[in-house]
Parts: sequence; structure tokens; C-alpha cells
Amino acid sequence: MVACTKKTTECFSKEDRTEARAELNATRPRKSTKGKQRPTYRRRVKPPYSYAELITMAIKSSPSGMLTLREILDHMANSYQCFRGSYVGWKNSVRHNLSANDCFVKVLRNSSRPYGKDNFWTLNATSSCPQSFHAGGETPRAASPSQPP
Repeated sequence: MVACTKKTTECFSKEDRTEARAELNATRPRKSTKGKQRPTYRRRVKPPYSYAELITMAIKSSPSGMLTLREILDHMANSYQCFRGSYVGWKNSVRHNLSANDCFVKVLRNSSRPYGKDNFWTLNATSSCPQSFHAGGETPRAASPSQPP
């Protein structure tokens, strides 16, 4: 069987096309890097605290007991090396923890703009948060057991 390309009048047999594909695949690098380590990537050591505990420590460190999201992120970046650099995915985790966790309450800066930015976040004293959050938040999380009991 012979095939012709539209751009040129060259015709190639099926064997020629198969051979050309094999040569390309032999010289072309693999697209998938699954299971391969990137040579320039170095994982940073994470603190032994959950995001909720880190946020609690940041809020407790402020004199007013309230911080904006920007101030919480700055506190974490200044306190821990792993939150510095080009990777910013951890900021989404902080946002998620603030809005999803009952331990934190949003205090509106301007009541006419409830969905506006730069609202304050504070600790919810009436929530069912772990006592380590309210007692100082300095207890590192325990390592997960290797096997379930």
C-alpha cells in the first residue's frame, strides 16, 4: 500500500512509514516522567504541624488575635523555609483550611462587603477544635502508624 502526502507529491509505502516512525521514536525522549526524579527538584522539609495548627499559631502570635489572609501567609513564610520560593500551592491549602475548618471565623472588615477581600480571621472559641489549638498549638502532629490497629 502506498500513501501520498498532501503537501508534496512524495509517496511512501507502509513499510517506509513504519521504519520512519521507529527511527523517530528511538531518538525522541520519553514524554512521561512517571517514576523518574527531576534532577533540579528538591523537596523541602515540612514542619511537623498541620495547616490548621500553623494558622492557629499565626493568629495567636498577633496582639489583636486577628489576621488577614495576607498576614497569615506572610507569618508562615517568615517562620518556615518550606513556604518560601516559587511554589505557591500551599497558599490554596491555607485558604481551604480557613474557610472549611470550624476553628476559624471570618470577621468582616466592612459589613457592606461580606465577600470582599482583606477580611480578618480569628479563632472560634466555641468550636470543637482540638485542645492543642487553643492551648498553644505547639504540639507537633503524631506520625501516622504504619499499620492500622
